[in-house]
Amino acid sequence: MKKTLWLALWALAACSSNPPPQLFDAGIDAGVPDAGPLDAGEADAGRPIGFLCDIGQACDAGAHFTCTYIGRSDGGLGTECVAGACDVVQQNCDGGMKCGFADGGRACVPDGTVNEGEPCTASNCKRGLACVVVPAEDGGQASECTRYCHTNSDCMAPQQCYVTLNLPGIAERPRICAEPPLVCNLLTQDCPKVGEACYPTSSGPGCFSAGPGADGASCSFSNDCVKGTACIGTQCQKLCAFPSGTPACTTGTCARLTGYSDAGVCVQP
Repeated sequence: MKKTLWLALWALAACSSNPPPQLFDAGIDAGVPDAGPLDAGEADAGRPIGFLCDIGQACDAGAHFTCTYIGRSDGGLGTECVAGACDVVQQNCDGGMKCGFADGGRACVPDGTVNEGEPCTASNCKRGLACVVVPAEDGGQASECTRYCHTNSDCMAPQQCYVTLNLPGIAERPRICAEPPLVCNLLTQDCPKVGEACYPTSSGPGCFSAGPGADGASCSFSNDCVKGTACIGTQCQKLCAFPSGTPACTTGTCARLTGYSDAGVCVQP
């Protein structure tokens, strides 16, 4: 599978009633703790606003709680300890069952039979895997089993844990492993494929399919925004060279992106 295809992912949720497959949104997000927030006034006790726990760490609330990405009421992403019957990465259900999503949250459902990377339907992947729809090389769509993850260590190299699934009716935003995107330059926007743009992610800049959101538009993922902008919080903001250079802000000032020494976004006074 070509590593540049992963951004146009959708998830097929495992449901107890096994309805016909549906297509759901997914994407990358620059608002994870070590990439998207601005340097000034955004962090508290080492975490950005809205991030209440550390992914991959145990929750103080108890064994049935998992620190997971969630969709916030303002449309952005955050992290929170959420209760569930199981963990989609640890796969701690009884024999013959797997941890998936059903009835509004994590639940133990019958295990599937399809291996990672193989074609699938909504709920027939083996434990630890989600059935996702990806663009096929012929321009159509294909579905295959893909691994759930909390951090990069849950993925088989060179895959990384950065694609976020948006499942209707479920507040959690689980992540899956994907091939790393092509590395690019945020300032020169040098992605080689037409229709792609360079966006900031937690593991560095990468090439993804560009979105339609202009500067100032609402967004949930970085590639909801047009080329030359990124999703910061819930708004597309123009990328700029920090502390100076090209591209420059036509209005406002350039605030540096955390994790990037030479790139920022234009913020208004």
